Amino acid sequence: MEYKDATAEDLLLVPSFINYINRSNPDDVNFWENWISANPEKQPVIQQAVTLHRQLGYFFVVHEDNGSNVSRFKESFRHHTMRRKRLPGHLFYYSGIAASLLLALSFWLFQSRNKAQAPAPEQTYVSKPVSDKQHHTLPDGSRVILNPNSTIRLAEDYNDSDRVVYLEGQAFFEVKKDAARPFIVRSGKIATTALGTSFMVRYFPKEEKIRVSLVTGKVKVEAAVAKGPANSMLVLSPGEEVRVGSKQQDHHLKKTIFPTADVAEWKNDHLLFRDAAFTEVTKKLEEWYGVRITLNNRPLRTKHFTGEFRGKRLSEVLDALSFSNDFNYTMGGDRVAITFR
Repeated sequence: MEYKDATAEDLLLVPSFINYINRSNPDDVNFWENWISANPEKQPVIQQAVTLHRQLGYFFVVHEDNGSNVSRFKESFRHHTMRRKRLPGHLFYYSGIAASLLLALSFWLFQSRNKAQAPAPEQTYVSKPVSDKQHHTLPDGSRVILNPNSTIRLAEDYNDSDRVVYLEGQAFFEVKKDAARPFIVRSGKIATTALGTSFMVRYFPKEEKIRVSLVTGKVKVEAAVAKGPANSMLVLSPGEEVRVGSKQQDHHLKKTIFPTADVAEWKNDHLLFRDAAFTEVTKKLEEWYGVRITLNNRPLRTKHFTGEFRGKRLSEVLDALSFSNDFNYTMGGDRVAITFR
């Protein structure tokens, strides 16, 4: 679709643009960031659409077969926008609130008329950086453990003909068996399909690799390419793991063996180090807590560490480590800076 002539109300009726605003789909975010960079003259329209969306506080779900309702929605949008522009000074704020409420109500009424045809609303589960792992039960009874700094989003038609979940971050899935509805996890360019099994997927856009680790059952892992090579699809058995480069042009799926005990420890919040080098410690902390750790004033030699933590926050682990390695640390969002004294 061509968007160069799109108005703010046009953009608010584009699902991928709403995903871009909500940062709920990495592919849509990437598309719109690239499009905006290539069309800088559209910045005022983009900002207008974003501002209105935030005023409404409403997640739009648009369907192509809803043409008459969309037209009426756009007419309502223009009507209230023009009234706002004509109002002076102190009335502008209140008219903006009224217009937003009327617009949301109008769109809700339009959508409710097609309620029988509309799918169930999306469900999104988000965990913040350095928070505790989150446990969720999905509508079909499948269970998921969500790592810090991770997001899963259920497709609108989840549990209809299939069960599609979009993941950014790391999560462990225990899938309820249902032969008629395959369970599919989409993480970047990788699709992992299972009927009844338990497995872990790790996909952070900034990392070089996507990983799928199978604990029980079987899963099929595919690279999302139209005509991929023979190694763009693999079937895993328990104890096997697939790793693939996160770049779109890398379709080579590499199967390796991994210790399933590591997944059990992760599920049970049992963090264990046995004579681990400091680089090994920080790498594991990054994976467990969904953070990025930078080291400042690092000495030539650091002490190995042996320790065991159950259900501890990252700050508690870092406090213990700082005693043996003599460092200070600061935390902000998903970033941790360690400075050796």
